[in-house]
Amino acid sequence: MHPALIINVFIGSILVVILVYTEYVNSKYSSDRKQKKLFMFFMVMSFVLMTADFVYSMISLRINTISLIWPIISALLLHKYFSIVQNETRMDNLTGFKNRYSFNEFTDDLSKRRTGESWIISKIDMDNTRKLNSTYGHLEGDNALRSLAAVIKSCVKKTDFAARYDGDEFVLASKLKNGQDRKNVENYMKDIKDALSRHNEKSQKPYKIGIVYGYGVYTADGNISINDFMKDIDDHMHREKEDRRRTGDAGGIV
Repeated sequence: MHPALIINVFIGSILVVILVYTEYVNSKYSSDRKQKKLFMFFMVMSFVLMTADFVYSMISLRINTISLIWPIISALLLHKYFSIVQNETRMDNLTGFKNRYSFNEFTDDLSKRRTGESWIISKIDMDNTRKLNSTYGHLEGDNALRSLAAVIKSCVKKTDFAARYDGDEFVLASKLKNGQDRKNVENYMKDIKDALSRHNEKSQKPYKIGIVYGYGVYTADGNISINDFMKDIDDHMHREKEDRRRTGDAGGIV
C-alpha cells in the first residue's frame, strides 16, 4: 500500500486529537475537574494508540481494518469537546450554578410552551454586597457568594431550576404541582434562611450573610411575557431592600 494513503488515513485524526488536547488543556473548560481528567485521559490514550497504529502501518505498508475507526473516534472526541464547551457557556464558574444565559433559555422555552403549567420563580439577592466588598474586598465578596450558593444548593430540589442571575442575585424556579400554592415558596425560603442562619453561626467570618427575596407565580399561558414578569419581581424586591435598610428588619416579599 502506498505510504501517502496511510498518511491520509491517520494524519487528520492525529491532528484533531492534538489540536483538541492543546486547546482543552490551556482553556478554562471544564470546571468539572473529574470530567476534565477523564476526557484528557481518553485523548492521550487515543493519541498513543493511533500513533502506534500509524507507525505499524507505515512499517508494514498496510492498514488493518481496525485502523479505519480512528477518524470516527477523533470525530467523537471533537463532538464531545464541543459539548463540553457548550455546557460550560451555561455555567457560572464562581458558584457552580447555571448562569443567566441558561436561565434565559429555560424561561424562553417555558414561555413558548403555553401548556398552562405554573412555576414559582424566586429571585434571591445577597444583601449589603457593596458594603461587604468595600469593607473586606472583592475576594471576600466572592467567598460570600460561594457560601450563599452552597446554602441554596443544599435546599433546592433536583426538579428545581437554579441559576446565578446577575452579580449577587440568584433565581430559583419550582414547578407547582396539584394542591400546591404560594405557601410552598414561603416554606422553601424559610428553609434557605434557616440554613443561612446556621451557616452564619458556624462561620468565623466577621460578617453575616443576609438575603432579600421576591417571587411570583408564572403561568405558561402567553398572557404575560417572562421579561415583564421578572421586572415586576425585581421592582418589588428592590423596594423591599430599601424598606429593609430603613427599618433593619429581615425577610422577603410576597
